[in-house]
Amino acid sequence: METKSNNSMEINTQISDEQENNSKALPIEEINKAKSSSEMHFDGNSTFFSLNEHEFMSLKRGSNNLWKELTIASVALFLPLLLNTIAEGDAKGWSNSSWNLFFNSVFTITTFILALCFGIAWYNSENETKKIINRIENKPKYKL
Repeated sequence: METKSNNSMEINTQISDEQENNSKALPIEEINKAKSSSEMHFDGNSTFFSLNEHEFMSLKRGSNNLWKELTIASVALFLPLLLNTIAEGDAKGWSNSSWNLFFNSVFTITTFILALCFGIAWYNSENETKKIINRIENKPKYKL
C-alpha cells in the first residue's frame, strides 16, 4: 500500500477509508509499509557549531551561576550591616566603643570580604564562558 501524501492525518484517513471498504482489520505489515518522509528547510547561509561534552557542560554550568547569587546575597547582607555599624557608632560615639559595635564591625568586614571574593569568582566564571564561546566560534569551518 502506498500513500499519496506525507501528512499523517491524510495517511490515517486513507487507511481508515480502505479499512472500511474491506471491513476487516488492516494488518500491521501494511501500516508499516506505508511510505512517509520528513522534510526540513535548510538555509545555506546558516552556521552550525559543534561542541564537545566539556564545552557543553561548561556552557550549561555558566548559565546557572552560583557565584552571582552568592555575590548578590553577600552584598544584600553587607549593606544593612554597614548602615547598622555606622548608626551605632554615631549614636554611642566611636570612642566609647562596645562589644556590639566591635561585632557589628567584624561581621561587616567579613561580609564585605565574602562579597568581594564571590564577585571575583563570578567575574572569572563569566570570562570562562566567554572564552569557551570564542573557542567554539574560532574552530575551523567546513563547507557542507
